[in-house]
Amino acid sequence: MSTLFKSYGLWDIVEKGAGTTADDLKKDARALFFIQSAVHESIFTKISAAEKAKDAWTILKTAFQGSSKVIAIKLQGLRRDFETLSMKQGESVQQFLTRVSSIVNQIRGCGEDLSEATVVMKVLRSLTTKFDHVVAAIEESKDLSTYSFDELMGSLQAHEVRLLRSEEKDDSKAFLTKSNSSRGGGRSGRGRGRGTGSRGNHQAQQQITKKDIECYYCHKMGHVKADCYKKKREEQQGMQGVECHYCHKFGHVQADCYKRKREEEQANVVEEKGSEEGTTAMLFMTKTNEESDVSQVWFLDSGCSNHMSGLKHLFEELDESYKKSVRLGNNKEIQVEGIGKVAVQTASGTRVLHNVYFIPQLSQNLLSIGQMMNSGYAIKFEGNTCKIEESGTKNVVAIIQKTHNNLFPLKMLEVDESALAVTDLSQSWLWHHRYGHLNINGLKLLNQKHMVIGLPEIDEVGLCEGCILGKQSKLPFPKDRSMRAKKILELVHTDLCGPMEVESIGGSKYFMLLIDDYSRMTWVYFLSYKSEAFGLFKRFKAMAETQTGVRLKALRSDRGGEFQSNEFKQFCEKEGVLQQLTTPYTPEQNGVAERKNRTVVELARSMLKSKNLPNLFWAEAVATAVYLLNLSPTKAVMNRTPYEAWFERKPIVSHLRIFGCVAYTLINSHSRKKLDAKSEKCIFIGYCIQSKGYRLYNPETQKIIISRNVMFDENTSWRWNSEGVEASISIPDDEDEGSKESEPETNTLPKPIQVYRRRGNQPSQEKTKTLQELYATTRVLMVADPDCFEEAAEKEEWRQAMDEEMSAIEQNQT
Repeated sequence: MSTLFKSYGLWDIVEKGAGTTADDLKKDARALFFIQSAVHESIFTKISAAEKAKDAWTILKTAFQGSSKVIAIKLQGLRRDFETLSMKQGESVQQFLTRVSSIVNQIRGCGEDLSEATVVMKVLRSLTTKFDHVVAAIEESKDLSTYSFDELMGSLQAHEVRLLRSEEKDDSKAFLTKSNSSRGGGRSGRGRGRGTGSRGNHQAQQQITKKDIECYYCHKMGHVKADCYKKKREEQQGMQGVECHYCHKFGHVQADCYKRKREEEQANVVEEKGSEEGTTAMLFMTKTNEESDVSQVWFLDSGCSNHMSGLKHLFEELDESYKKSVRLGNNKEIQVEGIGKVAVQTASGTRVLHNVYFIPQLSQNLLSIGQMMNSGYAIKFEGNTCKIEESGTKNVVAIIQKTHNNLFPLKMLEVDESALAVTDLSQSWLWHHRYGHLNINGLKLLNQKHMVIGLPEIDEVGLCEGCILGKQSKLPFPKDRSMRAKKILELVHTDLCGPMEVESIGGSKYFMLLIDDYSRMTWVYFLSYKSEAFGLFKRFKAMAETQTGVRLKALRSDRGGEFQSNEFKQFCEKEGVLQQLTTPYTPEQNGVAERKNRTVVELARSMLKSKNLPNLFWAEAVATAVYLLNLSPTKAVMNRTPYEAWFERKPIVSHLRIFGCVAYTLINSHSRKKLDAKSEKCIFIGYCIQSKGYRLYNPETQKIIISRNVMFDENTSWRWNSEGVEASISIPDDEDEGSKESEPETNTLPKPIQVYRRRGNQPSQEKTKTLQELYATTRVLMVADPDCFEEAAEKEEWRQAMDEEMSAIEQNQT
């Protein structure tokens, strides 16, 4: 890239930054365009917010080269490798100098200037003893301060060729030929031999030396056709324009390639022995003579049951109490000395490999294809490539080229501990967050019973701080069993939750849940005043009956004033809906709704705390919790989700993403200029029910956007200012201890809910509105009289009315 920038005269702009002149700004825009066009789509999200070429270049440099501290640490290791570098016995000059070049290039890439003379002298010191006399000759005849690395390579390779010739063994073996052979030869005594010799005699043997052998190609004595120098020389001359498809050099074909033959690897078969079930998997282990950093290369293996590595320093966590035995193809057993997790860096981001076996005697790192498929990845082999994708999103994680010996090596970098502390993208952890902090047992049940489509196999995720902050509570009391509805809409539970201490971005302070007793399908509506409950109930009744073709039979609620108004009672009587009210001070009689309220608030609180979102987003979190809980398991509906029980089809969950994460939405071409950024950075705040898309919030423009062209950075949260709202969300205080009696499954297996968008938050399809416009529209229909004098005195129209009333009293002297 630096060469490209220099060729266009842009390198100073990228390295030092642009000035304020129009020409500099134009160059800066052009350089930024080059950078954005050159990076992969998965990397583009890192630099999409950069407005200057220097900023984008610095971000990429920090991400892939590291900070100055990381570079210093990396340099220490590279210097150590350079100082301890030495040629191995049996290693060719080409292999050794390739290793030297690799380390030197890495050191120079980190910014340290390593002179040519230093490299040359290091190579001369590190050669094996058979090069001693050529080293002495070079040191005596050459000026090492000006002697180049390429010249040294040529001299050493020429000397290596001479050594190979001198070490050829003198092939003076005698060739034995048989003459006067007889079909009956070799038998003594009587026989029926038909040879020309005497019956039963041994055939005569004649010893011929190499000098008596004639070549059938050049007809000279002393060698055979296969070793004829004239034949080989003419063949080489005829291959002058032929390119080897393996090493890409000229003069030979791939079948005769010396490099390919040298790098041939052998495969050994290894069998793993389970502790109880005996043989459980086959493992293909590779041995290679090619010099490479084995800690970075992982080989795909379709036979082994778990990922395996013999390098202890790769493990971020390791349980050394775990023991198993692995049996090699020669029946030799080696021991598994632990199990843990390894963090690696791929082109698509940081990945954490769980349940990796630690086998000290293993020379290569192995990736289990079966374990990857169980973790939610799809492995596709196409021609000479292997593609690894996320099963649900189809995002490509890696593309691997097959080597000449039919192996698929994947190079992955190590991840330092500080990076791992920030992110752990294991599939189980990811889906725990995507599902709004649903209990891990609930996720396992969804997978084991095949209740949804697109969910990978789930492992333990450990301690989740968001769950602790959002869900910790007292232990539940045992509950009495009650009669359950046998059909949809036979009984619906409802309850109102609020007021919240913070108004939502749409001006709401309450939410109302309605839960179908049979399916446990749940709906949520948001209110600014309790008096709106009646109108929302009528909307729900019409919607539910239209969807199912079944009439609502009974509604169970507490004795709140919003459910005991005359219009509410008259409507239920007119529609034939039996209104069931709890006895006074006995909220546990409406336990389904009370528990659901609590579960929804706990999930919403966990999602907000996990991503440090201000509490004004509580309604968005509640709506998302409701949406997710309808896709979650519950003991009230065995082996089905509420969604399936209501709609009679399995839900697809591959579209789920972590609430509150950073998202990038595509800006339509007609809304941007040629060199403008193509995406807009937002926050993911939920799912759109009316259309197939995601709901996003842009904190800078304060607009809500609905889009389907979205890229998610699920491990990143929005950086809020310190002035952000920090009010808490709490369950109303009128709940006594009885209302908190819950089924054991309410905390562990929360129940789902379907979302209805608040009108105040619904953006127009043609034009998005600001939050102020949305808030004003929402408040138009929410006029109410003040509850006290202090509230009335704050409003100008009420002060004016009071002044007019006081004037009238004084004039009338009343």
